Amino acid sequence: DPHKLKKMVTMFGGQNYMGKPMHKRQSMRDKITSNMSIKAQIEKGELGKFDKFCATIVTLMYLCYPVLIKSTFQLVACMPIGKNTYLQRDLNVRCWEKDANGKFTGAHFMFVLYLFIPGAVLWVVGMPLITYIVLRSNKTSLYQPRMKFRMGTLYVGYTEACFYWESVISIRKCAVLGASVFLVSFGAETQALAGMMICMVSLIFHLHWKPFIPVTKGRNTLFWAEFWALFVSFLTFWTGLFFFQADKPWWSKSTARGFSIELIGINVMYMILSMRWYMILKLMDVSDLIMTKELQGADSKELKGAVGTQWFLRKFVPEWKMIQNLWAKKAWQSTIRHQIMANRTLRAF
Repeated sequence: DPHKLKKMVTMFGGQNYMGKPMHKRQSMRDKITSNMSIKAQIEKGELGKFDKFCATIVTLMYLCYPVLIKSTFQLVACMPIGKNTYLQRDLNVRCWEKDANGKFTGAHFMFVLYLFIPGAVLWVVGMPLITYIVLRSNKTSLYQPRMKFRMGTLYVGYTEACFYWESVISIRKCAVLGASVFLVSFGAETQALAGMMICMVSLIFHLHWKPFIPVTKGRNTLFWAEFWALFVSFLTFWTGLFFFQADKPWWSKSTARGFSIELIGINVMYMILSMRWYMILKLMDVSDLIMTKELQGADSKELKGAVGTQWFLRKFVPEWKMIQNLWAKKAWQSTIRHQIMANRTLRAF
């Protein structure tokens, strides 16, 4: 059919079947921008109020967890005074008081029965266990947009094999808080020794499993930040023990001054390094955000604050030249893949 043949020829020549020019062919950048804009709208539409509610609850529990654990432990933390023991938080409350029949009675027993036991089951044991169970049951969908938005606070930054590592961190928090609460009556030296043991065990676990993902190739910032945090904590406890040796004949003012300088120096140095690491990671996040928003079609007014933050951070970390745009790379690969498939289909026809 001549009419049908003319229609096909005009379409492949950049015109429609009426002989009018078709739309201009998009450049690769326009295709990436369109693709990212559509993808952002879809992902935004998928997140509902329940997803935001879950993300808020998870973040609040993550932030309040140390306070809840310490408050739970303080309900049963007693100290001996004379022949009896009394609650550390309120010395008017006698611990484990019994009546004439040998049964537990008093306010402290009510605290243990109605507050400590539910708190221990729900917070001390329940939170790490529930976190592990939920993440384990959703292991295949952890990096999907909805799941990542809801519970990303608990596993983003860890490797896929160590998705549960936040539960290990929670156990470490419980151990530190338990030592700080229950070992008060045993003295600061005992607390320091317990803290050193916790730091040492945590360092062994950290070096063996290596739970953090590298920030970029050759820069394992999260791994070294955690390592130096544990090591500085260990040195702080270790140095603090020397101040209990003031009654020894070898102790002098110069010795105390030297240990004080060492103690303050290592902590100040770590704080400076931590701030630098934070600025580098923040610069990477802001740069990725700017490039992603540009691909999604955002204008300069929307990016004004982010661009100012980027300029400010580059003043403090000017040597950081290598910033990988992960979102743009994924968008580019996705668009290239669709373009290749479209070309193959066209060649096949």
